[in-house]
Amino acid sequence: MEENLISMREDHSFHVRYRMEASCLELALEGERLCKSGDCRAGVSFFEAAVQVGTEDLKTLSAIYSQLGNAYFYLHDYAKALEYHHHDLTLAR
Repeated sequence: MEENLISMREDHSFHVRYRMEASCLELALEGERLCKSGDCRAGVSFFEAAVQVGTEDLKTLSAIYSQLGNAYFYLHDYAKALEYHHHDLTLAR
């Protein structure tokens, strides 16, 4: 049991450190990987970190907003899902 707890702490510190050093695209790709593996809450955290880091590439930003909308929909937070899908729509226009 203690070994699992240590492993979880190391994993958490890796994710925090990774988020601080990674680019927008790297963060978004990790968010996508986490969502695909079924951990949408962690995925959302990485997508939101990617938005905070920022990017000049509007296609990348649009994809991040779309993925955030999808993840929040999956998490049943429909207001947030709509907000991010609206951001994506605004960029598309």
